[in-house]
Amino acid sequence: ATMERPELDAVQRLALRHMMGADVERLSTFIDDVVEASRIAPGLRSQMLADVSLAELTRESAATVAGRYELPRDAISLEVPADLRIMTDRTAIDTVLKNLLDNAVRYAPRGGKVVAWGRVEGDVIEIAVGNNGPPVPEGDRQSIFGRYFRIEARRAGARAGRGLGLYFCKLAIEVQGGSIAVEQRGELGAVFVVRLPRVARASTSP
Repeated sequence: ATMERPELDAVQRLALRHMMGADVERLSTFIDDVVEASRIAPGLRSQMLADVSLAELTRESAATVAGRYELPRDAISLEVPADLRIMTDRTAIDTVLKNLLDNAVRYAPRGGKVVAWGRVEGDVIEIAVGNNGPPVPEGDRQSIFGRYFRIEARRAGARAGRGLGLYFCKLAIEVQGGSIAVEQRGELGAVFVVRLPRVARASTSP
């Protein structure tokens, strides 16, 4: 006997289209990250550096991510001084911010808090993005930035999604002479902390 395929009602068709659209957007973001990672991997060139308003860039990135999840703009709390500027690769840092904000929103508890802030510590600028969800286990705090963490996490049945995005973030920050780590700070369980020199080191490679 053959089984008849049930017809989808209007709500199911709408849900399916939404799910397919989300999958396409995730794939597009994945491809963008691959292309951007291949651009920065050989080194940062001096002509890529620009004087960037970190407050403006963070605000734009937060608006993009909030729109992606259909959240109000104030759903992401921003604490970046208006006069905070950095000499950096704007495109790379924009992508880093969007990756970190996307992760923070995606893994925040329902009705939870998502915060992004920036501050100066001597010659270093600290950019942090976090939520009040559970902390990243100590054993994962280094491997989470690995290229294949997403695949390994999925095989282990853990929550996936922090794969190439965080690997890209690590590349983009380290090529500018900075560092990235995940920490727990007070009620914020998962805080991704980027530390960059106020003027990024530029490679002289062709």
